[in-house]
Amino acid sequence: METALAYLFAIWINALLHGIYLTLFFYWLSMPKDNGLALYFTVTSWLVFVFTNIDAARCLIMLIQGFWQSLDGEGPQGFFNSSAGWQFTLQEFNYLLLILVCDALMVYRVWRLYGSSRWIVTFPVVLLIAETVLRFVGDTYLALSIMAPFQETIAASLGTNTAVQVVITILLGYRLLFTEDLRLLPPEQRSRRFRLTRAIVESGLIISVCLIFNLAFFANGQVIHWAFNLSIPHLYAITSVAIVVRLRVAQKRQKEWDTVLHTVGHSSGTGYRRSAVAVRALQQTSVHEEDESEVGKPYPSRIRTGSGESLELGERPFGGRKGTTDFGTLRDGIFVHTEETRDSDS
Repeated sequence: METALAYLFAIWINALLHGIYLTLFFYWLSMPKDNGLALYFTVTSWLVFVFTNIDAARCLIMLIQGFWQSLDGEGPQGFFNSSAGWQFTLQEFNYLLLILVCDALMVYRVWRLYGSSRWIVTFPVVLLIAETVLRFVGDTYLALSIMAPFQETIAASLGTNTAVQVVITILLGYRLLFTEDLRLLPPEQRSRRFRLTRAIVESGLIISVCLIFNLAFFANGQVIHWAFNLSIPHLYAITSVAIVVRLRVAQKRQKEWDTVLHTVGHSSGTGYRRSAVAVRALQQTSVHEEDESEVGKPYPSRIRTGSGESLELGERPFGGRKGTTDFGTLRDGIFVHTEETRDSDS
């Protein structure tokens, strides 16, 4: 009965999380698409949408059937080991694909955000590969109904999955919270509160906490771990769509702020072919962090001098070819490195 109640609880949690995800996803679709988003965000959003809906539908069917058919028997797990076990196998393979897509997106963001220190991404990449191999092997055991090795392999993959997410959370959270150049952000995005909220949501901190609880309950043999285990895919999906929604909401304001920065660049006597800003032409200003009420008021601070120092979120470091000028271009909430040729008449 305890197992059945745990699964019944998981049904309601999954329904709630899936409703939140669908609301955010369709809100994202309804938003203006000026300049769009980076391709990897768009592709990932649609892949997650497909896998999440498959996961939600299959999970709901399995849980309802398992609950009602096994209430007085072995519990819902008995249903999964029965002739309908192929549904559980499909669920596990879909879970593998969904987690792989979302973790790959997170690792890719780490790679983009750490600029010249991209070697840092090696550790989460190795863990992600290990997690994928372990889960694939475990799902193969499950498909062949070899249950003992399946349990051991899945336990190892669960620990690896937790390690991957914790590492990603630390790396992304640090980079999103401690931005290096607040001058290039719109004033309302410079506050500590905004950066803290963004770091908590976009780094996957909530996922990491749930994975840790899931692993702890699983290691102690408590059936409540299924409620976490079956809800984690939806948390991955909500995190991914929350990122693209936040980026698109901020897009208009960021474009307006780019115009301001562009104006500053032109007023300094430099001319460029595209609407961009020469970072070294900006005034040497930053913002107060101690008093958020004064977040829009600049005060003098040192300006970036070395080529190894990166922009707001640590995107690619500066250092272009001879005869070119480095620019800070805000795209999808991340400053990227571009090179522009200076106008001959400037």
